[in-house]
Amino acid sequence: MARKPRSKSIGSRLTVIERGIVSLRASDTAIINELRDGFARVESRLDQIYNHIDEFIKLQVNSSL
Repeated sequence: MARKPRSKSIGSRLTVIERGIVSLRASDTAIINELRDGFARVESRLDQIYNHIDEFIKLQVNSSL
């Protein structure tokens, strides 16, 4: 006759849940770090665009004088 599978204890179930939560936190942290890096790159690009526009405006003002 087949043996009845042993049910998991509450402690082992909680351990599995805790590992899952830690895993989610790690993936959330990775996503947050990727977002920070992305925002830093966007900010850098916006600074470059601002500098180009600023130089263009200065050239236009100087050429009209």
